[in-house]
Amino acid sequence: QKWLVRVAPEAKKTDLQREFGEFGHVTDIELPLTAKGVAFVEFDNAKDAAEALECVTGRKLKGMVLKVKMADIQKNKVTGEAVDRMS
Repeated sequence: QKWLVRVAPEAKKTDLQREFGEFGHVTDIELPLTAKGVAFVEFDNAKDAAEALECVTGRKLKGMVLKVKMADIQKNKVTGEAVDRMS
């Protein structure tokens, strides 16, 4: 399960690992260079991901409130990076 997270532009992978890792095994954290303030967090277990969604949404990280939602992923045709299609 991959989640889109709105984060402060200065957030690092280690910050996100600390926030999300307490809920289960995080398999990937991606901070796209082309989309500052956005991160993708992926869990290997749907139950852990759902718990993280419920608990992390609304927390503050680096002065910004985290907003978490299921990612609607598409690959960028030029860079190959995962990007969320905003609805």
